[in-house]
Amino acid sequence: MPWVKLATGYLRDEKIHFIIKKYGHDTMVVWTGLLTECRRGVLEMDEEIFAEICVMDMQRFTEIKKTLMRFGLVTQCNGEKLKIANWDKYQFSDSYERVKAHRERHVTERNGTETKQKPNVAVEVDSDTDSEETTTTAAPRPAHEYPAFFENAWIRYPNRAGSNPKPRAFKAWKARIKSGESQEAILEGVLRYAAFCKATGKLSTEYVMQAATFFGPDKRYAEPWTFPIVRPKLTAQRSGPTSDSETIALGRKHKIEARPGESMDQYRTRLNREIDARARQQGSSQ
Repeated sequence: MPWVKLATGYLRDEKIHFIIKKYGHDTMVVWTGLLTECRRGVLEMDEEIFAEICVMDMQRFTEIKKTLMRFGLVTQCNGEKLKIANWDKYQFSDSYERVKAHRERHVTERNGTETKQKPNVAVEVDSDTDSEETTTTAAPRPAHEYPAFFENAWIRYPNRAGSNPKPRAFKAWKARIKSGESQEAILEGVLRYAAFCKATGKLSTEYVMQAATFFGPDKRYAEPWTFPIVRPKLTAQRSGPTSDSETIALGRKHKIEARPGESMDQYRTRLNREIDARARQQGSSQ
């Protein structure tokens, strides 16, 4: 796992303390996030994604970025990617290993015991030759830890009803990264897909794709996941006149008179039909 150097009294540093006091505690969320997410001092991911990781809106992130630039902690010129000034100052160095070795020796001398764990050794006897075979069993592996970038994508992946194995998802994720895919591009795909599932009402249902499939070789994360077009509902059909007086008044308005010998019901039906026909003809000519 990558390391950064964080000195004792970090928050009591005069410059850092002033920034926190004057500009708010979330400035340190951004600063610490930059230390952990930058590669060789450069923020490779899109700034909007980084703001999402810091759980803040883009306007607030921009304000904090300008503050850090003003105090010389970060730089950015002519639209370039954000860079941490004096990056090497914050990096893990060989001195850590020397300190760690010194502490281990001190513990060994104090306790008078060896701190190294020996592997489990099993002895098997071959029944045919009566010879012994020694088998070395590796010490049990610690619980698996997932990289921070994958964890961030996993948290934002839409919740699914049913199974959604995280180890399988991580295996697919690693395969895509190994093939040259960008972590930022995959995370952007997760955000698009989450918004799509929310817009279509699929959240927390079995219709949400398993993450292993989403990160798989078909590269479903690269799809646009545009929202479906919501077509307006058709308006109810125009209601015609009900009384004789309304029928006569509507006929005069549209200059459609009753024919000789035509009953009021026949006139009303013909009147509605001709008015609708005129409306359709007018709509098609526009």
